[in-house]
Amino acid sequence: SSRHWWRNVIAMCGGKTAEPSGRSLRIAQLVRHTIRSTDGYGVAVMEFVGLNGYVDLVKTTLANVDEMRAGIAEIDQLQVLGDGGRHLIAMSAHPDDPDPIDAFALVDALASRGWFHDRHTPPDNLHSTVSNSQTGVIDDSIKVLNEGVAEVGGAKAGDRSTNYATLD
Repeated sequence: SSRHWWRNVIAMCGGKTAEPSGRSLRIAQLVRHTIRSTDGYGVAVMEFVGLNGYVDLVKTTLANVDEMRAGIAEIDQLQVLGDGGRHLIAMSAHPDDPDPIDAFALVDALASRGWFHDRHTPPDNLHSTVSNSQTGVIDDSIKVLNEGVAEVGGAKAGDRSTNYATLD
C-alpha cells in the first residue's frame, strides 16, 4: 500500500514517519511508480538527480498538471475527466453542451498545429501526459486548445480509431 511504502521511504531517507495526504500522497505515488517501473527510465532519472531532485521534478510536474487542468476547466466545451491526482489528463466534450465537440476532431485540429494527444474511449477523449518539461508552455497549450475548439465547432472526425500512444 502507499502508506506502507511511504513509511519505508521516510525511514530510508532518515526522516520522521508521516501519513501522506493530498499533494504529498500524489508525490509518493509517482515516486513509487518510478521505483516499480519496468522500463527503467524513471529509476535512471532518480539515480541521476537523486531522490530530492526527483521529488522536485515531480512537484513541478504536478504544478503543471494543476495549471493545465485549471486552463481546460475554463473552456466551456470541454471537461476534465477524473480527479487529477496523477500526471495524466483526459478531457472530453462537456456533457452539458447542446452541440458537443467531437474529441477526435479536436485531436486532429491540435495535431495539425503540432500538439499531439492520444485518442481514448469511452467516452471519446483526449489523453495527455504532463511532465516537468512543459513548464512555461501550459498557457500556449491552453491557447491552442481554445483555437482547436473554435476551429472544430460541430465538425466530426471520420477516423474513429483510438491509440495508446502517438508514435508513428
